Amino acid sequence: MALLAGPAAAQPSADAVDLPRLEIGVGLSLHGLAQDVNTFPDCQELALPCTHGSPKKLQGLGIAASLDRNLSDHLSITADVESFLNAWDSFDAPRGIRRSVNRVSSVLAGPRISTGFYADGRGPDWGRFFGRILVGAQASDVGPVEPVVQLGAGADALIASSGGLSLHWEIDERFALASFASRSLARRNLSGPRLVLGLVFGPRLVRARPNR
Repeated sequence: MALLAGPAAAQPSADAVDLPRLEIGVGLSLHGLAQDVNTFPDCQELALPCTHGSPKKLQGLGIAASLDRNLSDHLSITADVESFLNAWDSFDAPRGIRRSVNRVSSVLAGPRISTGFYADGRGPDWGRFFGRILVGAQASDVGPVEPVVQLGAGADALIASSGGLSLHWEIDERFALASFASRSLARRNLSGPRLVLGLVFGPRLVRARPNR
């Protein structure tokens, strides 16, 4: 996202980017869970096969969607829903070991604070940075519903010729609170980092970039 660099050369965007009341975002998510249940000592505590010599760094691919209600150029309320899958090995009496898949779904909401859109001095593109603090709940096939907190930051780059489409990336850290409160490894810990790459529908360029 080099187009977002160099804010000292940026031009104000108040009269150049139209920010609608609602923004819709969709994207692919990639998770790195804090716990690999097939590595020691978690596999022993959960009575699962210890098939991984070292923890897997990436353990889930999913789909994420968000809806933002803009309250101002810099503040909005976000609703975020997501579903992702992570694979793990389990015992199967007839066959020995089999691959199982755990589906994790979440619903979160909270504030988003952003810089507002601006144009970098080295190109015609418009972009913004943002941060989010979301709270909600997640459920999975292998555990109960539990509360979560998600902290994240990222950027959107407006595609000027699209008439209302932006490229979106975001890096988050999700904390499953029940897992932190439990001292036993017998509870699955679905905390960990998340990367989202996608598109945002809403903000659009309403006139050409001002001359210098």
